[in-house]
Amino acid sequence: MKIVIDKEELEKKLAQGPKNGWLELYIVPSQFDGGTLNPALLHIGQIDDDGLYKDLESISEFRKLRLVNAS
Repeated sequence: MKIVIDKEELEKKLAQGPKNGWLELYIVPSQFDGGTLNPALLHIGQIDDDGLYKDLESISEFRKLRLVNAS
């Protein structure tokens, strides 16, 4: 599975964590909840050299809405 996210949003999230260490990236698929479609998410965590985990939260998938004429 792949998703498209905004590069600037990713850079902002990564700037919140330590410079060194490892990244944990997890794609949460899009899903329907109560009839509403929630977009896919990229959840980001960072583990520093001491093994401490920092949750950098998620970035929503970028979707461009295309209107289609059904006639």
